[in-house]
Amino acid sequence: MSVELATVPGRRTPLHALGGRLVEISPYVPIASSARVGVSISTYLDRIAFGVTGDRDAASDVDVLARGIAGKPTELVAAATAGSRT
Repeated sequence: MSVELATVPGRRTPLHALGGRLVEISPYVPIASSARVGVSISTYLDRIAFGVTGDRDAASDVDVLARGIAGKPTELVAAATAGSRT
């Protein structure tokens, strides 16, 4: 299993297209060859969104992962920022 992490903050100012304002982003990771579960995180306008994509045949309990993430965003943010505090 390989895990890649990148810290690239999302946009903090609104995006517009065809006269309309983008109000939220839904992150998505496609499933390909050896990857059977993908977790994506995106930020936009100071909000964070998680996306979980899974192959039910290979990971039938991917919904457990999704529920676990959905139930703990405050704890995840606190853990991610704890090391940057002085």
